[in-house]
Amino acid sequence: MTTDLAERGSFAPFDHPQLLPDGEREALRAQGHLVEIYATKWPTRFAFAPDLGRALATEISSFDIVHVHSVYVYTSVLAARLARSRRIPYIVRPHGSFMPHLRRRSRLAKSVFHRFVGRPIWDAASAIHYTSERERDEAADIRIEAPAMVIPLGVDISQFAELPARGSFRAAFPSVGTGPLIVYLGRLAPRKGIDLLIRAFAEIAPATPESHLVVAGPDEFGYENVLKQELERLGLRGRVSMPGLVTGQTKASLLADADIWVLPSLGENFGIAVVEALAAGCPVLISSKVDVLQELGDRRAVEVCEPEVASIRTALDQLLRDGERRAEMSNRARRAAGLLSWEARIGPLVDLYSRLAPTSARPVRDQANNAIHASRPQGVPPSSV
Repeated sequence: MTTDLAERGSFAPFDHPQLLPDGEREALRAQGHLVEIYATKWPTRFAFAPDLGRALATEISSFDIVHVHSVYVYTSVLAARLARSRRIPYIVRPHGSFMPHLRRRSRLAKSVFHRFVGRPIWDAASAIHYTSERERDEAADIRIEAPAMVIPLGVDISQFAELPARGSFRAAFPSVGTGPLIVYLGRLAPRKGIDLLIRAFAEIAPATPESHLVVAGPDEFGYENVLKQELERLGLRGRVSMPGLVTGQTKASLLADADIWVLPSLGENFGIAVVEALAAGCPVLISSKVDVLQELGDRRAVEVCEPEVASIRTALDQLLRDGERRAEMSNRARRAAGLLSWEARIGPLVDLYSRLAPTSARPVRDQANNAIHASRPQGVPPSSV
């Protein structure tokens, strides 16, 4: 990290360059950010990006602080190791990777990784940055020696201040019809609970023949095919649309048209997409495992269910029948999102940077707008460094 405006930036590996369109990339650069995107190579699942590694090795000595994102990928390990070897303070943000249900996946491989790769760099970190108290508590048994800091994220909500006219998404995708539109918007991954949402929708679909479900987002490791097979099995052809990744105006028009926005996740260490949906004024249904719930000043802005088919089905059915409740949630949504904007939440993160920055660096607090946070720009995967 450096407080020089011309040098602040983000290094990120990309499998899907469309996640950060050229227009957004240039807008960030116009604000003084250095944004560098590097192609990944096999095994892409671990964000193997050798060109990024070489660039980091060259540039990292000019950083005052390094903020590392995620833990099980090549880029994160490399960034932490380089920072440690150059004696540069570094922070590790696990992005929920230490949640128990994720650690159970590939348990043996992760156990070996923890012992021989992860622990040395996590223990030597200046801080482990958790975004919720539950995320911190669920990682306690790993016994990382570095200090644990709970600093919730902020979200850029300015892009949702003005949305396309309602009906724009339906006009572009007429197959969704004119009835109630239920929307999931996020990565297609098992832990998101999308299969539970599809099964819940299948149970209410006969009683709400005009309703339509949109499942939008980038595929993760072929899970889209699993979901499509489930749709076929449940006879939901024509009732569910999967447009893939949506960005820019298409994403904004989908949020504008959503009658209910749903995230039935099995576990989320924060939930940026939830805040975006609230900022767009969507009636939001989330599971009790989405930790942004702890940060909402007004919990009446959302409806909460358990990540179970019966609970999701009941909540959906009630919201579809209760237009007044949806209108009330929409009215409260934007105010709730305002409490979670970067403008409202940046202070503790800047304070942490200020404490860690070398005395030779200009004070970060006085240069808050110039502080480099090697965090993901909008849409950058959590393997950013």
